[in-house]
Amino acid sequence: MLRNIFLYIIVLCSVNVYQFTFLGKYYKLFNLVGTGLIIALLLIHVIYDKPNIKKHFSVFIWIILLSLPFSMYTAYMWHNQSFTLTAYEQRGMYYYFLYFLLPYLKPHPKDIQRLFIAFGLIFMTIYLFQYIIFPVKIMDEMMRIDRGTVRIYMKGIIFLIIGYFLCLQYFMNEKKIKFLIFYLLAIIFLILNGSRQILLLVTFVTLLSILISRKVKSKFLIYVIIISAAIVIFYFFRDIFIQFQLATVKEKQLGAENVRIQASVYFLTEVFPNTISYIFGNGAPNARSDYGHMIELLRALYSFNISDIGIVGNYVYYGVFFVIGVLLLLRKAISIKYIEKLQYLRSLFILFALSLLTGGGFMNSEFIVPLCMCLYLADISKSNVNFEKLG
Repeated sequence: MLRNIFLYIIVLCSVNVYQFTFLGKYYKLFNLVGTGLIIALLLIHVIYDKPNIKKHFSVFIWIILLSLPFSMYTAYMWHNQSFTLTAYEQRGMYYYFLYFLLPYLKPHPKDIQRLFIAFGLIFMTIYLFQYIIFPVKIMDEMMRIDRGTVRIYMKGIIFLIIGYFLCLQYFMNEKKIKFLIFYLLAIIFLILNGSRQILLLVTFVTLLSILISRKVKSKFLIYVIIISAAIVIFYFFRDIFIQFQLATVKEKQLGAENVRIQASVYFLTEVFPNTISYIFGNGAPNARSDYGHMIELLRALYSFNISDIGIVGNYVYYGVFFVIGVLLLLRKAISIKYIEKLQYLRSLFILFALSLLTGGGFMNSEFIVPLCMCLYLADISKSNVNFEKLG
């Protein structure tokens, strides 16, 4: 019970308690509390406990973490940003230590899956309330009316996506209505979110999951159901889909669809001061340094956002080691032979790999925490740990 409480606290801290406006200045403090809790628990368990689950991704996590001290050095030497500021700014990366803590806490896979569903439901509830009362704000997040919807850039959508694939698999296997309800709700909120990239990736991986599923006896029937559901969804949300198309046409006319390419080229050619930084990265910029001011100015003037250019943005901050660690981790995670109850993990890791083109989640705590939990479940599957007797 206590181990599950720790996990819920860590998740809440990793998403900055969903950044409610009334919490104000405490956002970053919560993020640090989560890191401190992970490291403190890990030190206690390393001394007094022994894990019984083999960690198959340790070397890749250590490669990722190895990028941190090197990038701190380059930020100090060539961007004149102190070690303290860089260490503070990369605080989200310390959540990778959760991967080493989980085999000691030994949470049951069912408890982790309930956590995914619970935070998916919390995300939907808060998102819907903010959506309804907009322009009144209860969240300290960027919001705007765009593409026929209110776009709320709210942290925690990863839990909704994980719950989506989890419930898709369990519905196909067990045909229980509760899984179908969450699945359909997730679709609605993914549409309301207004992100074409997320919708495209989720749709593609969904079709791929159904195609390779051994449990689906009549794939033709499943596709008929999906197409029928898509028609119904389009009817109710047609204004949003029409705005998607209009936004795409407008961006092509303005040349805005190339902004990610332009940003990638600029960061790769203009930000690196020397050859060493091309290897070790530039470090995470802090708003109090000139380096941080430059990155913010690029965002404000040209909409060059590091978070929009995926693995390229990760490389700009943390260098070659980070990229190698992420790619090797995903390769192994996708290639694992999963037990039946955890088959949905492969779909998730495929989605994570595809998202490298446009998403920078691998350096954000709200993504790293559920990623570590998925890797823990992958370890359980690969080690053939008895699902029922664990814990």
